[in-house]
Amino acid sequence: MNRLILILSIFIFSSLQGISQDTIFTRKSTIILSKVLEVMPQEIMYKNFKNLDGPIYTLSKSEIEKIVYGNGSVDVFHEVVKEEKKKGVRQYPSQMIIHGGVTYSTIMKDPNPTKPKFGGIFGISIEVPMDTNMNNYFDFTFVFEQKGTGYEDYIYSTYSEKTYKSIGETKTLDYFTVSGSYKRYIGKKQYVFARLGFFASYLFGGNMSRESLSMQTGEIAKSGTNIRESYSRYDMGMAIGAGLKIPLQRGKYHSDFIFDARYNHGLFNINLGSERRGYYNGDLFSSSLVFMAGVKFGF
Repeated sequence: MNRLILILSIFIFSSLQGISQDTIFTRKSTIILSKVLEVMPQEIMYKNFKNLDGPIYTLSKSEIEKIVYGNGSVDVFHEVVKEEKKKGVRQYPSQMIIHGGVTYSTIMKDPNPTKPKFGGIFGISIEVPMDTNMNNYFDFTFVFEQKGTGYEDYIYSTYSEKTYKSIGETKTLDYFTVSGSYKRYIGKKQYVFARLGFFASYLFGGNMSRESLSMQTGEIAKSGTNIRESYSRYDMGMAIGAGLKIPLQRGKYHSDFIFDARYNHGLFNINLGSERRGYYNGDLFSSSLVFMAGVKFGF
């Protein structure tokens, strides 16, 4: 009986040695009981020792003071951080996002009945960290985007109503847009983020497309007009939004999938009051919802 107990004790001890506990000491005096999986140039990967079947976590070396492994060996990281500082190595690298999607826009305060129109958008964003926890960022975005509006019961026409009946009109305004915003990742895992900022746009092209129904043949005639001179070259406003980050790859070449939704509200009058139906001279303002998807990676 005593021999059986001894054999079981040796077996249990050997099993525990196989999954020995590692202890991570952070620079903020936090102690993490873990099983370290991999030590990479900029970060480590580990599992919670109390949940070895659970998710894999990552932690930047710059946040770690030392790791005491289950076999008694120790890794000290504060000297590594000091050496990186001397060499000018960035501890908190910026992130780049390449993304594209659609806009859903309209022109506010138009006296005629409008309807939102879809357009395209694509460009890049740069995230610059504002703190060591990498929760807060300044986000700089440069995109090409299409805004504008559609009209349903178009009233004014250069054609006689006995010959043609206008059935629709769409105005597309092509912009280069830059925006800056404060961006914060929410929660410990940083999967969700919110933003608040501004945008500034330059109008480089504009087109009006019109569809008219022939009262004689029943056919639909289409026409287009350049309307760039009818609108201000510049537009500025406020931007708010939220999004979701989904990890794609971890390690040296880490990347994430980003879904980004924004609402842009123009604050400047974009109407020049010329070459418009009815020669409307009132103030007009842009408004758009933006939906983009892309990939984020460090550089």
